[in-house]
Amino acid sequence: MRPERWQKIDRLLQETMALSESRRAAFLDEACAGDSKSRHEVRSLISFHKKAASFLETPALESLREMFVVDPAEAMSGKVIGSFKIESHLGHGGMGTVYLAWHQKLDKRVAIKFLPPYLEADELAKRRLIREAKAAAQLDHPNICAIYDVAEHDEHLFIVMQYIEGETLADRIKRKPLDTVEAVDIAIQIADALVQAHSHGIVHRDIKPQNVMITSGGQVKVLDFGLAKMMQSVEAELLETQRDKGTESERLGPISVPGMILGTPAYMAPEQASGAPLDERCDLFSLGVVLYESIVGKAPFRGDTRHEVLFRVIDFDPPPPSTLNSNVPPALDQLVDNALAKVPDSRYQSAERMLAELRAVRRLLVPEPLSLRIWTHVVGSVSSVSGIMRKPWVFVPASVVVIVLTIFFIPTIVGWWRYKPPSATCMRWYEEGTHALRNGAYYSAAKALERAVDSDGAYALAHARLAQAYTELDYFDKAGHELERAGSMA
Repeated sequence: MRPERWQKIDRLLQETMALSESRRAAFLDEACAGDSKSRHEVRSLISFHKKAASFLETPALESLREMFVVDPAEAMSGKVIGSFKIESHLGHGGMGTVYLAWHQKLDKRVAIKFLPPYLEADELAKRRLIREAKAAAQLDHPNICAIYDVAEHDEHLFIVMQYIEGETLADRIKRKPLDTVEAVDIAIQIADALVQAHSHGIVHRDIKPQNVMITSGGQVKVLDFGLAKMMQSVEAELLETQRDKGTESERLGPISVPGMILGTPAYMAPEQASGAPLDERCDLFSLGVVLYESIVGKAPFRGDTRHEVLFRVIDFDPPPPSTLNSNVPPALDQLVDNALAKVPDSRYQSAERMLAELRAVRRLLVPEPLSLRIWTHVVGSVSSVSGIMRKPWVFVPASVVVIVLTIFFIPTIVGWWRYKPPSATCMRWYEEGTHALRNGAYYSAAKALERAVDSDGAYALAHARLAQAYTELDYFDKAGHELERAGSMA
């Protein structure tokens, strides 16, 4: 944006802020007659001003962030901290500095993230951070970077995480354009991770290509799950204690804590950008942004300044991906449009629903092999027959037929007499897994069906459904094993 335009916006902002709230709307309408863009920009800035996060303060905050980064990389290299020997510096940002370390007790590499010192300034805030970190550590999913521990050394708080070899999605997009199928595959894995996190009440708040790692085998790992929530909780504690002390922080919004950047402007949901309350749907918007960028090679919301980007997030509707990439089918355009809805109620309402839609689009892009479609149909048919046979009006005449046939085919059906109905526990997990399969939550389905076969290994349908879930997760060896087990019981 040109300097003269900034001066105009700044002047309008100052004049508007000098008025009472009841007079501001009329003043803006008159001052910005015929210039709706300026009116929107000033209104947006007023919202951010209430949180002490106007565009005039942003450069100072970003400079302060650098001042709060823990020890320089060269100073930490070779240090031994508890059971960890620091090997090298991996990177840093608003949420801390990350190092590669060797866990001397377990003989494995881990990543250690040191958190900014301001988070350690208050004991109550520190306890909240540790509690949130422990909650995030409960997440167990193949697409989530695991948190192993949260610890303290020399009064420095740090989180021990899984070390992942690979490249970030941001680097992947820069290195080589993604084809549509690969972009959707990555989005599916991120969505599957969100299903797991949201089921535990954890919202990421900063889904972006820099927080998505891709291993050499194509597996996605989402980083920093729950860390933004931890930092927001700590920030709230800090502000609360400051207010209790009667400090001037009463006039400041959450962004006033040095280095605190809750989200990245280009990937924020509109409600996040405007400071409104958040829920898990903000992650779905961010995933929509990531998918858009993966498909077309550039993010949908761009600008020369932080404020310009936030303004576009709130008010700008990007063109459909198909206008920039002719390989994008209408179904994928619609999916992205749903994910990027400005109003949360118009967006996908759950990660499960968005995951199901992504998988449906994936099947349009690459149809399932005929053999898999046949197998799925057979499993579904067997399930339907099994359900029908349980109904009394079918069971009684069917029993008569079975008795007659038994007289003639005893050698063939000897094994049937040995069959025992699955246990109630097995059926409970089987029904839960089948329901998750129908909703496209394949990881949750696999976990439930694993519990079903553990409860009763002789229930062939549970093994068949588990094979189906494994196939959707690309665990083909496991799927083949379960198919063999199901076939041996048929």
